[in-house]
Amino acid sequence: MHRQVPFHRHDLVPGDAAAVARVLATPMLTSGPVGREVEAQLAALLGTRHAGLVGSWTNGALAALLALDIGPGDEVIVPAMTFVASANVAELLGAKPLFADVDPDTLLLRPEDAVAALTPLTRAVIPVHLYGQMADMPGLRAALDKAGRADVRIVEDAAHCLEGTDRGEAPGAHSDIAIFSFYATKNVTCGEGGAYATNDPALAAAMAQTRLHGMSAGAADRFAGGAYRHWDMARLGAKANLPDLLAALLPLQLATIRDRLPRREEVAARYERGLAGLPIRMPAARPGTRSARHTFRSTCRRPCATRRSPRSTPRASASRSTTAPCRLSPTTAGDTATRRATSRQAMPGARARSPCRSTRRSRARTRTMSSTSCASRSRRSASARGSQVDSVTAKSSGARHSASQSGGAGRGTSPSAARPISTGVRAT
Repeated sequence: MHRQVPFHRHDLVPGDAAAVARVLATPMLTSGPVGREVEAQLAALLGTRHAGLVGSWTNGALAALLALDIGPGDEVIVPAMTFVASANVAELLGAKPLFADVDPDTLLLRPEDAVAALTPLTRAVIPVHLYGQMADMPGLRAALDKAGRADVRIVEDAAHCLEGTDRGEAPGAHSDIAIFSFYATKNVTCGEGGAYATNDPALAAAMAQTRLHGMSAGAADRFAGGAYRHWDMARLGAKANLPDLLAALLPLQLATIRDRLPRREEVAARYERGLAGLPIRMPAARPGTRSARHTFRSTCRRPCATRRSPRSTPRASASRSTTAPCRLSPTTAGDTATRRATSRQAMPGARARSPCRSTRRSRARTRTMSSTSCASRSRRSASARGSQVDSVTAKSSGARHSASQSGGAGRGTSPSAARPISTGVRAT
């Protein structure tokens, strides 16, 4: 019998619920004073001049492209290795996403590949800090300037990388704007939500409008001071604001996010030790970076038997991608079965075990194939072998100690309060 470990389990505590209850006791449930306090907290955390809250990464990126006047006829460079939203935001505005290749070792967009994809219609680049590791932002800015394209704007996809750094600098330091996600599986979450950070005051002013229908004043501003203030539609905008009801879940998490990173790094290091010696590749680290360790990713490469239907045409090779639950759960307090399984993988000289159930199924199918059939295929083509790639991501989550006070103050980590670190599988 095996145990399926959830891909993610949030670690919100009673103090977060108390913060939501305090908002419910006020008339302002939509964007208001709580959100403004969180925005100031976020700007201080990232070291940027401006920060704002949005309803999701996708809506935040839409608002950013609207603020940058990107639309039909424009092109936006996006790395080929990313989530669909990175390209969709350009498509939704009538712009054309251009996919650039990524570094095969880090899986990040390289400055030279972005420059190679430039055309006269390119208006922006959306580099993605995949799995929590930052792409080279200073290098990208320098490469665009050297190519004579200082007009191309950089919109960082930092959905995985709130606490990541590159040579001590957080996202937003070298781009026009960085967009973050507070989705349910992120290191900081409010269920659905996001944020942006920028050092450009003009862009920050435009974002304040494009995230709220292009209006010159939000609800809290229109009723500030006890007198109604009229508003105008200054530009085209989206409905992308975050209500105080959700923003109330963020302050305690933001206050402890950097303190929780070492625990995530510890879990990731354990995975790396346990997988050492197996035919598994993990993304290489860029020098000078500190990953947010949002997701642990590994790729398993192995031969795949080629099957041919009598009605199909002969093929020299076959390639498949499958996903299956993986037994990559780290040690947690009181979890004896998990501790034993992890220890066997990490023991020197231990028999290498398949990390995925799909591997065992694949090998079983291979063993049942007749030797005559295999020999016949070998004579027809010496290259009749394919490759199968299993992309495995294990979402590791730092444990937060439950808030002991009713107000939710004070979070830390404690072995007795440690929760199972989530793992899972994602097709890439």
